[in-house]
Amino acid sequence: MKFSDIVIAVASLAVILLFLEVILGLVLIPAIGWDWGPTVVGTICFLLSGLVVGVIFSRKIWEEAGIKTMAKIIVLGATLMILFYAAAIPSQGDWTPLVKENYQNANPGKTLTTSQWWSVEEATLGEVIALNVFIGVVASFIGLYIGSMLRKPRKS
Repeated sequence: MKFSDIVIAVASLAVILLFLEVILGLVLIPAIGWDWGPTVVGTICFLLSGLVVGVIFSRKIWEEAGIKTMAKIIVLGATLMILFYAAAIPSQGDWTPLVKENYQNANPGKTLTTSQWWSVEEATLGEVIALNVFIGVVASFIGLYIGSMLRKPRKS
């Protein structure tokens, strides 16, 4: 699989993910609740988008090295996710108050300097990115593998 095919596969993964996340988010988050809803919806969307891309690109995936090609798609996709989360999360207006509130609830009575708050926010951002990328990588890989197996070319 050429690099341009991998880029197209990752772009397809992102577009399908976004489309599914909007639709499933509107349906499932109110039903599940705001505590677990976004995580469940995100996991389902990563799995389904990987499944669709796996079906679409199955012949190109299995022409070459199969698992190795899927790994290339996942690594490029993970890089895109890291850049997205690193830019999008801190830019949300309630990010800093949320981090402070959660930290103060976990450590009542403790006060931190501005520099320490910045470190807590950076550590929290790292945790959120790592968790989301881990869920995305695992669910997308499972989806890619299953999807590509549905249309795996037959050996002649």
